[in-house]
Amino acid sequence: MALTVARATNVPLLVLAAERYEATLREELARLDADYPHSVMRLGQNVVQDVRANVNARHLVMVTTTGPRLRFRFSLGRIPEHLAAETPGSVVVIHYP
Repeated sequence: MALTVARATNVPLLVLAAERYEATLREELARLDADYPHSVMRLGQNVVQDVRANVNARHLVMVTTTGPRLRFRFSLGRIPEHLAAETPGSVVVIHYP
């Protein structure tokens, strides 16, 4: 989905990923379209700080999560709200039940 949005808006794709997903995301992006400009960076312990340091007002930040509401809150806490408040770019939260 993020690659589709990047293509539609004609901007390079920057994926900030947790360490456990980094290799899989790199493989999947290569499989989908190795020629489209993209990069994957590993997130550290402070997600909001990492995002704020790597995005600007032209970026679209997409946060994804899955599962029931309780799991969503447990895994992400208030990260989406903090990103919206502290990131100069636009923020989209996609939740898969």
